[in-house]
Amino acid sequence: MRLSMVLSYLPKTVRGMRYKWYYNTEHVPGKQWTGKHRRWRPITLTMKRNTVKRLRWEAETEKYLSTCHLSQAEEAYIDDKSRATKEHEEMIDKRYRAKMPAHKYMQDQLDHLNIYKRWADPQEYQRDIPIRKKKSYLDFK
Repeated sequence: MRLSMVLSYLPKTVRGMRYKWYYNTEHVPGKQWTGKHRRWRPITLTMKRNTVKRLRWEAETEKYLSTCHLSQAEEAYIDDKSRATKEHEEMIDKRYRAKMPAHKYMQDQLDHLNIYKRWADPQEYQRDIPIRKKKSYLDFK
């Protein structure tokens, strides 16, 4: 057991004495409520009451959340309304796309240049290129 804990439980008359084998323990050094050798706070009736109150609030909230608040007719009305708004948005999108000009492609722009035409057979082109061989040290003689 830590010395500070022992000294904190001594009677006040002993704690107040200032002999060299006693320490002044009006204030126990360090943090008493945290760490490995902490002092545990006593659980009071107020703490228990507040915990029970919070648990009751939570149970009441769960009860309200689990029950449905709308009738089936109200839900159907909401679904119809959302479907109508979705259809309206689609109609607006179609109108917008109809007003847009047609896409222009690069092929249409460069058709007159014949850029994709082949001028020579690739194999013939390969024949014209000389193949360089690696020179060995014997070639230098």
